[in-house]
Order: sequence, then C-alpha cells, then structure tokens
Amino acid sequence: MNSQLSLPLPVTQDMAELESPGDWEKMQGEYNVLSLFPAGHIMSRVRPRFPKTVLTSTAVNKLKDGAEVMTAGLVIRRQRPRGKVVFITLEDEFGHIPLMVFPQVYEEHELKFKSPFIIIKGVMTRREGTHNVVVNRVKPFNALEKLPQSKDFRYIVPVRRHQSVPENSCLLFAFGELIFSGIFKYRMDNGFSDNGS
Repeated sequence: MNSQLSLPLPVTQDMAELESPGDWEKMQGEYNVLSLFPAGHIMSRVRPRFPKTVLTSTAVNKLKDGAEVMTAGLVIRRQRPRGKVVFITLEDEFGHIPLMVFPQVYEEHELKFKSPFIIIKGVMTRREGTHNVVVNRVKPFNALEKLPQSKDFRYIVPVRRHQSVPENSCLLFAFGELIFSGIFKYRMDNGFSDNGS
C-alpha cells in the first residue's frame, strides 16, 4: 500500500483549453483509425468542390446507353482479369460506380488510375442488364492525408495438380467479391447514410 501523501499543489493553471474537433477532423480521425467513416462518406464533404456536372452514383445509374459521364469517387476496387480490360469500382456517398478501362487508356494513365480519389470522363454502356462507364479521361484529386486502401484483385491462372503455386498468389477473386458485397449490403441495410441515421 502506498503511504506517500499527495502534495496539495494547484494544477488548474496548467490546463490548456483546446477547441473541439470539427466535422472534418472527426472524419479524418475515423479514416486514420478505421479506414472508413461510419457516420457518412468523405465524398459528401468534398462534393461542394465539384461543379454540378460531376454526377453522383445515383445520377450515373439513371443514364442511358451512350450518354457522356463525368463523375468522381473513392477507388475501392481494381480488377484486371486475364491482364486485359481493367475494372474499377468507385464509391461515393450514395453507392457504387462501375468503370471499365481499356488497356490503351489504362497504360497511358496508369499512375493516375492508381490514385485513391479520381474524377473520370467516359461513356455509359449498357449490355444484358449490366452497365459500366467506359473511361477515356481521368484526373486524381486529394482528400485525405492517410488514405484507405483499395481492394485490388488479379486473375490467377489455375494450376495443375502437383504444380507449385507462387507465394502470395492465393487471392481468390470470387471469395473477395462475396465478402466485399456482403459488407456493403450490411452497411446499406443498417442505415448507412451521410447523416448517420
């Protein structure tokens, strides 16, 4: 048991008064710790930077085949099956925007496509009940100091029995798709919105 007596010294004069963190600081803290913002989405905070011609995912989903598109978002997934066309998924405060990038465009702007936040221009294409934005122009932009990582998948060539498998090549595309889709559906079903309601 500690028998040392405490000294009755005043400490109130040493207490610094700090301002409460603002909405932006709170959001940055959540992304730094969790890599997500449970109360909303970063795109709702940065959207005022953009002109009205930069469409939301809701508006993009309503476009007809052949319509020109300009939109922006956080890159949450990149896929390059068989090393050809690159499929990128953007996320904004309302949902997802599927992008399709042909090899010539991707190779020309590869560093820009690797940025966490991008603005793109392209054309809406609808085929057999699915839709993608075929990208022809891309521009990165900054929104956070510490950025959440996208989920990048590459096609893995099936190996024959007794054939050695390279180290770190055991990512399963279908399993990753299943897990990611389940997480997003859970967030949407449980009231994921910008105002936290």
